[in-house]
Order: sequence, then structure tokens, then C-alpha cells
Amino acid sequence: QYQVDWVSCMKSEVGTEIDFLGIWNEKPWGSVDYTVQLRAALDKAGFAGTQIILADGGPHDGLQVAMDSDAAFRSSFYGVGMHYPCDL
Repeated sequence: QYQVDWVSCMKSEVGTEIDFLGIWNEKPWGSVDYTVQLRAALDKAGFAGTQIILADGGPHDGLQVAMDSDAAFRSSFYGVGMHYPCDL
């Protein structure tokens, strides 16, 4: 809920639309369930245009497998960002 509240605050208090939202800064990519639930929560709050970016920092274990095997997960985020792309 924190991330949805933050996007809402940015719109209502500052007048800024958030185009892209990362899961966590310099942390592992999270989980399938968290990402799908965040997408649903953003959509429900009226922020369907805010795109989710995964993976800002290591490790990325299981991310590719999850993307390949779960269509709902794959459609819940826009892309994968790499804070340190040479550390793969």
C-alpha cells in the first residue's frame, strides 16, 4: 500500500503523474505475488498508466523463470531495470 499511497500523494499534493515505479531501490526483484498485487492495487487506485519496473539491484535469481512461466506476472510489469547491468 505504501507505493500506491506515494503515487497518489505525488499526484494530489505535487501534481506529478508517476510514469514508472520501481519495486525497491538496490534490492532483489521481489516476488511474483507482490508484483501482481501491486499492479492490481495501482490499477484499482486509478494508476493504470504507472508502469512497474523490476530489479534495481541483485540478485535476480528466478526472475527469468518466473517471467517465462507466469503470464499474469509477465503482464504486470513494464520492464526490467538494472542498476548495475554488468554485475549479471
